[in-house]
Amino acid sequence: MGRTGPDAQAVAYGTLLQSFAGFAGLNRHPDRAPRIGMAWLDPMCALMLAFVTAAALWHRRETGEVARIDFSMLESGVWRLVKTVRANADGRTDEMILEPERTRVGHYELVFYVDDYFRAQGAVLPDPPFLGTVPVRFAVSDPSRHYHVPMLFSAWSCATYRGS
Repeated sequence: MGRTGPDAQAVAYGTLLQSFAGFAGLNRHPDRAPRIGMAWLDPMCALMLAFVTAAALWHRRETGEVARIDFSMLESGVWRLVKTVRANADGRTDEMILEPERTRVGHYELVFYVDDYFRAQGAVLPDPPFLGTVPVRFAVSDPSRHYHVPMLFSAWSCATYRGS
């Protein structure tokens, strides 16, 4: 098991992990040799994942909380917080973050609170989390154009692009 060591090439299936972890020995009959029954590790992991997903969906339905987003503008070399919004259950904001009539040529920043979102869903994150707050800085060169900046994220990755 693992990337190095004598068993680095071993496949990590549930039954093999149960043997290495000593589970087979703990659950054996005193008069019989250890044996592996059902591979409980694989379905248990799937069951836990399903439970965490259901809990996150329930939390989102009950609270409507998805993710906090801070929106700032660069003014005189300093980022000025304009507003804080929360994404809805669809992952979108209920209001435009920057109305077209207020859009100016310049630099903008969206800060996504990825770690707070996953903690609110009941996820256990490392300390410090791999992704905490994720800033997305972008520039507007033509205020008459539409700017849509979606963020796709997990606890371990994120991606953004200029949408339509």
